[in-house]
Amino acid sequence: MKNIIVPVDFSQESISGLEIALLFAKRIPVMVQLVYVMQKVSEHGNESVDTENDFAEKQLKALVAKYNPVLHKDSKL
Repeated sequence: MKNIIVPVDFSQESISGLEIALLFAKRIPVMVQLVYVMQKVSEHGNESVDTENDFAEKQLKALVAKYNPVLHKDSKL
């Protein structure tokens, strides 16, 4: 199985990149791996890294729930 690694920061550009990767994942069996890219300076103010990690985990789970149904039957997200 091939792997596609998609960096996401939850911007519209990174979601567009994910959607392009999913076009491949609809046709061939691949593993799409999402990697959260944390900004050098948090966009969430002075929150702790743990808080940002919790935010990222929640957002990544939402992306998986939204896009998992469109994958090829043998693909994984």
